[in-house]
Amino acid sequence: MSGPGAEQESERLRAFRAATEKLLEAFNEGDYERAFSGSSENLEQIFPKGFVQDRLVGRRAVIKFFEEFRDDVGKWRLTPTEYLEAGPETFIVGYEAQGIGQTTGIASGFEEWDVIEVDSEGRTRRIRQFWDRDEALAAAAERESAA
Repeated sequence: MSGPGAEQESERLRAFRAATEKLLEAFNEGDYERAFSGSSENLEQIFPKGFVQDRLVGRRAVIKFFEEFRDDVGKWRLTPTEYLEAGPETFIVGYEAQGIGQTTGIASGFEEWDVIEVDSEGRTRRIRQFWDRDEALAAAAERESAA
């Protein structure tokens, strides 16, 4: 699967995109064990301001959250819209999220931007989510200047 901007990517971003899209398939199917299999045991998930959850630590806690969230929300999926490389261990992924409420049947959608930090072995160690692309870009730039 190729997406926007694939023709001008670095080798590192191309590998990150390929791995992410494979894991995203599992995420969209509700297979969170497989979706987070490339993550550190100490994965940190920081949700955007105003979300139902602030922060989770540990891959098990993140998997459990998404399993329960899917039970509450119903059908939903993430479609990547943009991949950016912010530094050697930091990437940004823009998504379009679409879902249908479990009890209401009402469709909804929104944009989400994830700043994803990986360790030296390529495992995801932190995901910070934002509603706004510019906020995600600023957070990634701040992280890289501090590294």
